[in-house]
Amino acid sequence: MDRQQFKDEYEKRGWTPIPLAERWGISKTRIHQIAVEVEQGHKKAQAYIDMLHGLPHLKIS
Repeated sequence: MDRQQFKDEYEKRGWTPIPLAERWGISKTRIHQIAVEVEQGHKKAQAYIDMLHGLPHLKIS
């Protein structure tokens, strides 16, 4: 998964970096760093992908 696919996945579920960071208890900057780490195959890449796939879909009112 590249960083754009990572971003596309959370956006497809209705998330943006700020609420995602709040949900995960990290900074907005860290969300972008995680996307890069996933792309680079960091040792925690699969855990991050699993967290991403576990996100609920947000309902847009």
